[in-house]
Amino acid sequence: MKIGVTGSSGSIGKLLVPLLKENGHDVIKFVRRKPAGEDEAYWSPTKKSIDMDTFQDMDAIVHLAGESIAPLSIMGFLPFSGERWTKEKRNKIYWSRKLAAETFLKAYENSTNYPKLFLSASAIGIYGDHGSNIIEEKSDFIRGTFDQYVAEEAWETSLASLKDYDVRLVFGRTGIALGESMPIVDILKFIWNLNIGGPVGGGEQYWPWISIDDVVKGYLFCINNEEIVGPVNLVSPTPIKQKDFSKLLAKELNRFAIFPIPAFAVKLAIGPELAEALVLSSRRVLPSKLLRYGYKFEHEHINEYIKEIISNE
Repeated sequence: MKIGVTGSSGSIGKLLVPLLKENGHDVIKFVRRKPAGEDEAYWSPTKKSIDMDTFQDMDAIVHLAGESIAPLSIMGFLPFSGERWTKEKRNKIYWSRKLAAETFLKAYENSTNYPKLFLSASAIGIYGDHGSNIIEEKSDFIRGTFDQYVAEEAWETSLASLKDYDVRLVFGRTGIALGESMPIVDILKFIWNLNIGGPVGGGEQYWPWISIDDVVKGYLFCINNEEIVGPVNLVSPTPIKQKDFSKLLAKELNRFAIFPIPAFAVKLAIGPELAEALVLSSRRVLPSKLLRYGYKFEHEHINEYIKEIISNE
């Protein structure tokens, strides 16, 4: 299968591209500069432009591109870093997704031959805060937050009309991705190594984590299984409470996790919307569709996976 990938240089894309190649797929990386070889093709969401010849020759699109929602380092939480959710940052997050969707819709509208599979990134933030209630792909949305709005409107609703072209449309609703290559791990280690880690905002909120290995293998599973369509929760089958995650991480780092961090302090430090999206909202999400279709997780339990991450650092 010939697969076009956007966001190939991101933390997920740079692992997914070689995995696709290892499994016999031809991969074309969409780039916003002049292509450097036959494995690259030009696109520009801001100009709503794409290499149509290459696009029409593809079997599938894996769309991962978009302005990062979470800071990429501990410095990103600083007030003037440009990574906090200022009005400018929120516009970048929203329009990077909206314009990309419009670019692909335009390409489909102007094509007689086009990719019959479109797999787009999305996020579990689309569900909103459900407390301790279990969330599956069929669960309702609790609206009112920026990250929920972006996932629903800029990612999924913007691309929904692709179904009119008889395209198998899949949305990978990804949870908190953990792994050696993920910035969130370095951020958490930095905090806990200062012995200031602990239960945040009470610690009762569920964190729907997933290993980065299962993210990329989950994408491959969705590509290869033609029966899978619509939203797919890319999370482990064992979501964990934040306070329990804190204890596990502290144990592996030989640090304390006894200092509770109140919600107001987190909101003051990084901004209320970003705080809610990253650490304070509770999303007890299950990968119901992946399990129903027989996906076997590489990492089901976080206690073993944390040991692996820390030992490999």
